[in-house]
Amino acid sequence: VLRDGTKTRVRFDGAKIDTYLANTDSWGTFDNDRSEKIRSANCVGGQVAMWIHGGQHYMLRYNPGKGSVRINQMHPEDGSNPRLLDTNWGYNWQNIVPFYSAAGNQPHLMLYDFGSGQVSFRRVHPDNAGTEELLTATIYKGWTHFTPVRFGGKPYMVAYDSRYGHFNVDRIRPTNDGFISARKTNIGTGYTHIIPYKEGRRRYLLLYKGGSGKMRIVKLTREGSGAAETVQVETVWTDPRRKGWSHLAHLTRNGRNYLFGYDDKDGRAKIWQIRERGGGLEGMADLNWTAGFTAITPYSVGDTGHLLVHDMTDGRTRKV
Repeated sequence: VLRDGTKTRVRFDGAKIDTYLANTDSWGTFDNDRSEKIRSANCVGGQVAMWIHGGQHYMLRYNPGKGSVRINQMHPEDGSNPRLLDTNWGYNWQNIVPFYSAAGNQPHLMLYDFGSGQVSFRRVHPDNAGTEELLTATIYKGWTHFTPVRFGGKPYMVAYDSRYGHFNVDRIRPTNDGFISARKTNIGTGYTHIIPYKEGRRRYLLLYKGGSGKMRIVKLTREGSGAAETVQVETVWTDPRRKGWSHLAHLTRNGRNYLFGYDDKDGRAKIWQIRERGGGLEGMADLNWTAGFTAITPYSVGDTGHLLVHDMTDGRTRKV
């Protein structure tokens, strides 16, 4: 890869990859028949976004290899999912993040391209069968994660760059087409998962490094108001855990917060209860699943958490 114009070997968790068993013939041969092509285990091969509108559940699936987009309405009670839209958005987007407007809980989507910094804000049509583009712009390129959170019924977006550790908390504009900065800081490099959850009025993020197993919980606290509003970021818990969880998802049940973990290499799965006030994790159940699922998306029916589990390669889908 090029870093500030200089060729640099790729690193995962700080360690240089050892390609072709240290055969250096492939080095520096990008984009020709001698180059080695490696697929990161963190690349799930597709994006799934879900939202609730009018009491009904909807799911959007995006295939970056083809640019194809499909929207389905989900009926958890009987398992049916009628198709509402098939279209194509091109190959650009690595992040598709749903959020709701402050007024009326109208669903919106934010699309982002890691390589160019292009961002697109879109309003979901009232019939949930398409989107209307509100704004396309170019921002900082290189954000690897976007996570929506809400304070006082208003939408915010957390942005993180796993290469350099940059961490921003931004308010979504009242027009739902841009950002207003509320916090810029650095939390360190290498986090592969950022999971938001809430406990009453308190807002937390659970962060995890798949390569090392490091896990931490940070508390987000809003201070001030109007143009002077900021968001404080405070670490309240940290502890090493098993490395290699490829998917983590937040679930709720009877007012309690839970974390689900899955390893797509061997099918291992686990459920933890998240202790109150960001106090860490308590193991609840160890599970054995089929290996190879590429997208795991949480959603709620009432106060009970569910998972939509999908394999982008062969179309396997299950609801849990």
